[in-house]
Amino acid sequence: MARGGLPRLRALLLGLGLVLACWLCFAPALSGGFLLWDDADLLLSNAHWRGLGASELRWMFTTTHLGPYQPLAWLSYAIDWELWGLDAAAFHRTNVALHALDALLFFLCARELLAQVWPELRGRASLDLGAAAAAALFALHPLRVESVVWITERRDVLSGFFLLLALRAWLAHTRAAGRRSAYVAALAFYAASLLSKGSAMGWPLVLLALDAWVLRRGTPRTRVREQLPFLACALAAAVVAYFGQSLHAGMFGWSEHGPLARLAQTCYGWLFYPLQTLAVVGVQPIYDLPRPLDPAQARFAAALLLAPLAFLGAFALRRRFPGAWTALLAYSLLVAPVLGLAQAGPQLVAARYSYLSCMPLALLAGAWIARRSTVLAGAALLVALLPGLRAHSDARAWRSDRELWTRARELDPTSRVALRNLVGAVYGEARASELPALRRARLEEALELCARWQALARDWELANARGGVLAALAEVEPARAPELREQALASLHEALELARASDDDVDTPQSNLITLLGRMQRMREALPLCEDWCARSPGDAQAWEALGHAHTELGAAQPALAALARALELDRDLSGAWLDRGLVLAALGRDAEARTAFEEVLAARGRFGDLGTEHPDALEAGLQLGRLRKRR
Repeated sequence: MARGGLPRLRALLLGLGLVLACWLCFAPALSGGFLLWDDADLLLSNAHWRGLGASELRWMFTTTHLGPYQPLAWLSYAIDWELWGLDAAAFHRTNVALHALDALLFFLCARELLAQVWPELRGRASLDLGAAAAAALFALHPLRVESVVWITERRDVLSGFFLLLALRAWLAHTRAAGRRSAYVAALAFYAASLLSKGSAMGWPLVLLALDAWVLRRGTPRTRVREQLPFLACALAAAVVAYFGQSLHAGMFGWSEHGPLARLAQTCYGWLFYPLQTLAVVGVQPIYDLPRPLDPAQARFAAALLLAPLAFLGAFALRRRFPGAWTALLAYSLLVAPVLGLAQAGPQLVAARYSYLSCMPLALLAGAWIARRSTVLAGAALLVALLPGLRAHSDARAWRSDRELWTRARELDPTSRVALRNLVGAVYGEARASELPALRRARLEEALELCARWQALARDWELANARGGVLAALAEVEPARAPELREQALASLHEALELARASDDDVDTPQSNLITLLGRMQRMREALPLCEDWCARSPGDAQAWEALGHAHTELGAAQPALAALARALELDRDLSGAWLDRGLVLAALGRDAEARTAFEEVLAARGRFGDLGTEHPDALEAGLQLGRLRKRR
């Protein structure tokens, strides 16, 4: 074999082996579906991303739907939609394929970086084995499961893909003594990473640390000048991320989550990801954020002491162990945005936050392995593959909501978030069932879970869930329907008051209360709630749709048309608003306009793909169109 041929063949085989290992490890995801947990709100009940036309692209690049700014992630979903429709298996395949590419890119980056640091290792088997072990530790760990098998977290694997391309281009730039094209490519790929998910805001500082302590290239002034365009991208991403999260995700105020609590959460999270990497097992789908968080609690008090000591200790030893210090600093810079200083959401820590941040730690382990003998490096690679067995097992739990939240409750029986989502999963099974007996059994199960939830806490989410279950149970038990609906009404009123008292999500219980009052033919009671919702959230299309529906039911044509026009101005995919508009116009004898409205119902439901084929709005619009044709 020609000189250099064996190392290339070895690298090729190791790279292909990593790709295959990723597919085997995360194969259970391929039989999974969309989850109610964010997948539903992100993709199933939202049609704006479905297509590659000008309007869809404009929406992708201007929205912060549910918080994150992620236009390239939306674009990847749209490509899946164009190719496969709303096929969950196809979306999962894309996630796994992207992660497998990330593993391959990580291997190539690790191989090149280690060769630049230790040129004498270039071409040696131990270097390739060390780089492969680093990639395996990153790619096959159970901490990666959430990012890979949860369709919502496509943004993690996509952001990682572009970030690793940026690193590969940066290493080419450093190797070629400032090659301009490589520098431009590194900047472009970094921007693409931020447009997939804005969490890599600390990347320019990571490159500064890499140049200063590992590659030892350039003067401080030169290094800083090179990073100015990267820093500008990072700053822009930080501003957009803060705006999006504060607008949609309910960021915690400083009064409810104070400075000391945030510091304790930050220190705890900083220690959590490396320690969980070592522990391998027991990765939970959700880690509930205690509310309020008590910094004096043992785990937080210990973190407040140990995290600063560990960081300062590594800093003190930076000259003796520059690689270890750089890896720890890079980890800290990448994980900092998600440690809770700007807290949004119910999680204390989350496995998905380790996707980018733990790359430097895996690389550090690979660097140690690369400097061992070939036999030891090979053995270390085999050990690095073992966490994949646990990841394969954990991935199975993400195939459905019931499996996921049952598993979450096994790991933490006190988790309110897990119990809440399990109630939602069982309720979803009930609504999907066409057998009355099975539906009743599932609703009774959900009601029993609500009772367990009540033993843990009394909050608006519990009252809201219980109200929804009782209302659904009334539909399958006609004899008890009046009693059950009154209980549901009381529970939803309680949910609304609790949400108002805690300054939390008022819209959800208020919307459910309005819907139930409508079913009970008590729309006059619902009308003030609709008006309050519109006054409080004037940019919420669903609030105006609810107000328009209330006026439609009460026979107030002009107020109905005004409210519905506002709803459709905000969101043209509201099939219910189009349906009500058509009904009002038909009642006024404006048949041509009514016909257009009913056709818009069918068009709006059609944009939801398979979800719209038997939707009640579409069926009713079809009947109304038939009546209008007979009136000609």
